[in-house]
Amino acid sequence: STTRSIFTTTYNRLVLPRQSFRRSSSCRSALSPVSSATYDFDTNVIVNEKNNYASRVTVDVLHSGKRISISSPQGEQQNAVQFDAPWLWINCPTSIQSTGQRLRSPGQYSGQTVRTCEVVQNNKHYDYSTSDDPSPSNINNNRNDEFCYQQKVSNIPRDSCQPVSGIYGGEHRTTTDENTILRVTWSDESSSVSYFNVDWLRKFAYDDTSLTLARVRREVTPHHAIRSDSELKRVSFDHILAGDEATIFALLEAIFTDGAAFVKGAPIDEENQDCGVRTLADAISSGSLSHGSLYGDTFEVKNKANANNIAYTDVALRSHQDMAYYESMPGIQMLHCIEFGSDVVGGESTLIDCMAAAHALREIAPHHFKTLVTTSATFIKQRDNVSMTYQRPHIVLKAGEDMNDMNREIIGVNWSPPFEGPLSIPAHMVEDYFAAYSAFERMIDVSISLDFDNSFLSKNEARLYHEYARNNTYQNRLVPGDILVFSNRRMLHGRTGFKVQNVLNSAKQGNRVFKGGYTDIDDTLNRYKALRRKFEPNGEGLTMNVGNGTNSFP
Repeated sequence: STTRSIFTTTYNRLVLPRQSFRRSSSCRSALSPVSSATYDFDTNVIVNEKNNYASRVTVDVLHSGKRISISSPQGEQQNAVQFDAPWLWINCPTSIQSTGQRLRSPGQYSGQTVRTCEVVQNNKHYDYSTSDDPSPSNINNNRNDEFCYQQKVSNIPRDSCQPVSGIYGGEHRTTTDENTILRVTWSDESSSVSYFNVDWLRKFAYDDTSLTLARVRREVTPHHAIRSDSELKRVSFDHILAGDEATIFALLEAIFTDGAAFVKGAPIDEENQDCGVRTLADAISSGSLSHGSLYGDTFEVKNKANANNIAYTDVALRSHQDMAYYESMPGIQMLHCIEFGSDVVGGESTLIDCMAAAHALREIAPHHFKTLVTTSATFIKQRDNVSMTYQRPHIVLKAGEDMNDMNREIIGVNWSPPFEGPLSIPAHMVEDYFAAYSAFERMIDVSISLDFDNSFLSKNEARLYHEYARNNTYQNRLVPGDILVFSNRRMLHGRTGFKVQNVLNSAKQGNRVFKGGYTDIDDTLNRYKALRRKFEPNGEGLTMNVGNGTNSFP
């Protein structure tokens, strides 16, 4: 496809090994300039430093100090990146309080420009926790010691989005002797000298190339989707119960990378039926089940008389998300198979990646894609003592300069046919909406027969969409003790209809019983990122988009 090929080409061109900067064996010398060029705006002089490092990184002051440029050495193939003076001033590490909160805001910027900037290498290990005063004045009073930040930073981890990352020492942090540091002085003498970790700057670069690369690495595409023949990650419930963080991390890694995983061997005896879901929720979200007001913190899924939810019947469940009528629907769903009798025919669980499908729809039928982005559906839950409604588009794109641009990043999908109410859109959009809905529904619901005649789609269109659903729908008959864990934001789930044969032979063999529960996306994602900090301390900290209405951020 055109869109995918553009991104793939960009990705192949830009994904490169991290720079391996030279480290000095000395731990006693002070900071020393090592840039290939130090630009002094006052004198318009470029000073070349004769240093082994000089050929590696170049910095320049541009546009009368309103911007700087950091260029990579030739042969390392990373693009030059530029940063505006207001951006640097606001993100100056001296403006980060020891609690980790930023003290400056964009509204406080008063026109400061960059006077000089240079790349320096720190060869001395400082004790950065000796001062109780993190204020800029304390830093200014120690300028004779070129690198004199003395904040306490016990709350600021190495992978922090704040600019102190990689500058200060401490637990889970690197000291400056492990990094390349950019030293910036300002036209305003009252402003502190600013020191930035160059790797941190590159991580948050906002030039077009950097933003494109970040998008390529986090946006869910059909390339990332599980397929009909996929093997999902499996972990042991016993390891989860024992609190094995390596297992918990592996499980969360699979959920946020592939969209789903299995936990095997959960208890099924009557006294411990709640144990599986509750234990798992405690492990992956630090102790909290969520969204329990309608059905309870845990709920039982089986065929019931007078059911208040279609899931509590034997009817087939079409691909959907749970609780799309919430402003913030559940993030993770857990379905624990307690009973699945041999006399039950059907009832297999299904999954399909709706974010990947939305990406494919944009390539196949951009007009249908645009319709689902620009029109809002109505999601509802209404019964005794419950009245919930929420309107939102089926496909959500990242905000951008041109909101009519349909090639913006996909950051969410909302899809739940059993819980949709009357449309409330302009009359001239209704027919287009039904056509677009029909197209996407065919892509994500393999149960729709090719023989079904849809007036909005041609036979060829219907065949194309059905083929996508057939190739990308995962189906599995769970066995007692299995817990299927999946992202409710990214994966649509369903089940085939079921019936019981020979029920008189054995009542036990005619039951299909699951225990379910949810965790919040924010708590679970937080747990995952905290564990990744432990198990991948040198990783890049990138996460696939999770479908919660925002792009993933380091």
